[in-house]
Amino acid sequence: YHAGSIALGSFIIAVVQFIRLVLEYIDHKTQQLQEKHEFLKYIMYLLKYLMWYLEKVLKFINKNTFIIVAVKGTGYCSSAYTAIKLILGNLARIAAVNTLAGILTFLGKLSVTVGCFFLGMAMAQLPQYTDPSKDTYLLSPLLPSLLCAAVASIVSSLFFNVYDMAIDTIFLCSFKDAAEYDGKYMSKDMREAFGIDAPPPAG
Repeated sequence: YHAGSIALGSFIIAVVQFIRLVLEYIDHKTQQLQEKHEFLKYIMYLLKYLMWYLEKVLKFINKNTFIIVAVKGTGYCSSAYTAIKLILGNLARIAAVNTLAGILTFLGKLSVTVGCFFLGMAMAQLPQYTDPSKDTYLLSPLLPSLLCAAVASIVSSLFFNVYDMAIDTIFLCSFKDAAEYDGKYMSKDMREAFGIDAPPPAG
């Protein structure tokens, strides 16, 4: 029902990325002119940084907008307004959650990747891989283990991205619950984390 919202959000990001590519092209073609006029180099650097920062901000807003679209079923613009309002009202909490979630997901990806690397090294010590008389003999276990780690890194990134999205969804819903329903649908621990002491309304 909301393919249009997805298309609009993707289009906005695509426009910003296109502008960044145009700036890169202009920067490449005006290198000699920038060397003659130092201020042009700073202007170009500033424009490229602003567009990079704008893309990061829009991606963050898009992510939260799509959560509201999925939860509430509203259109892109109204969902973006709701998401921005919730974000601005909970900046400190969002910063803390994103920092903690970022650390945990990074450690999760790292542990899966390293674990698969050492598992690959351990499996390479099996008799069928260490016997030179067999077709499955490995000259070195390093390359297969590195390949195993690379695949594990990609797969774990995909899985942990879903986990990260789930965290953002839960907290965005919690922000809305706290703002509109005084934590009516929160668990006891969540209510304590949000500083809501009164018991939830019955019913």
